[in-house]
Amino acid sequence: MALTQRRSVGASRRVAVVAADMRQLLRIRGPLLRVIAANGHKLLCLTGGVANADIAELNGIGAEHREFPLGLGPIRALGDRRGVEQLTADFVAWRPNVVLGLGLKPMVLAAIAAQRTATPRIVLIASSLEGLSRARDERPGMATRWLARRALKAAHALVVHNVEHEQRLREFDLVPPTLPLRVLPGAGVDLMRFAAQPLPPINDSLVFAMITRRDRSKGIVEFCEAARRVKVKAPATRFLLATSPLQGQDARKNIDLAQYVDCVETATAPADTRALIAGCHVFVLPSHEEGMAHEVVEALACGRPAITSDIAGCRETVDERVSGVLVPPRDTLALAAAMESFLRRPDQLTWMSQASRHKAERRFDANAIAAELLDILELTHRG
Repeated sequence: MALTQRRSVGASRRVAVVAADMRQLLRIRGPLLRVIAANGHKLLCLTGGVANADIAELNGIGAEHREFPLGLGPIRALGDRRGVEQLTADFVAWRPNVVLGLGLKPMVLAAIAAQRTATPRIVLIASSLEGLSRARDERPGMATRWLARRALKAAHALVVHNVEHEQRLREFDLVPPTLPLRVLPGAGVDLMRFAAQPLPPINDSLVFAMITRRDRSKGIVEFCEAARRVKVKAPATRFLLATSPLQGQDARKNIDLAQYVDCVETATAPADTRALIAGCHVFVLPSHEEGMAHEVVEALACGRPAITSDIAGCRETVDERVSGVLVPPRDTLALAAAMESFLRRPDQLTWMSQASRHKAERRFDANAIAAELLDILELTHRG
């Protein structure tokens, strides 16, 4: 259902943004936050954990920050009560005109708190369905469905990042028939900051890179196993894996990468990924589940073809054999074969690099996506 694009008549609004993680919020939604602030709107960001460097960056944008308790794991009526109560208190004190909830669990808590405080406009972005259902044919539990349905009933607009996620939410009977819904291709990428980068010299071999959090669902094991297979045939090939370790209760799910030291070079994922992307020839993300593969979008903007999974949220980023290659998820052999195809034809990298940049410009301009979101939020904006 298309949204009616309206702009609020008021020049300035108070916008509260609720998200799980400040670092990810700044990295992925930074362009949106800057556009909101630049157009004269007051901005409050409410997240779980936060670092001092993130606070400084947020203050530089002109936004305030407050922390609220966001429990780990799936949505829980009792377990997340403290989070809802804290958000409710913050909304009462700050009096937002608009609440924007990002990510499944934060958006549910934000919507419930915003409804309690009679916030005039509630916009939710289901950037991922992680925690709602792990398997495509698995229905979420009754309590989870009840909380998600309650949140979406309170919302004035819903945004998802791919058509399959829209279909899944409707199949779970979570979307009210009258709720306006828009499909937007993720957050986009800052095309000036992530400018096209020249390819490294090819010399005797290629460099494949992967940047992600250390979560099995991102396809880290498949990347490492495929690297081991390719190394047997092409020992000079390099494989770079930069990861962000999982924290808190999720830390137990961190993958032990020591077993892959013979075939993969590992590092901690940097806050600024541009240099790492610039140092590779091909970017890889064999993920099992995505809303929109932001890491791939950043690589495309830098002019790097990508190998990624043929699933919703990934397949939209790549034009097959033009800006990259799609492989079945969880298929190590297919992933290794895709890597070897670049080793056999390194001459294709030049024009695929150009096609990748053109794809990012055509489909993933963060400024264009931010402008659409401002309309959905009913915020005035210039241009």
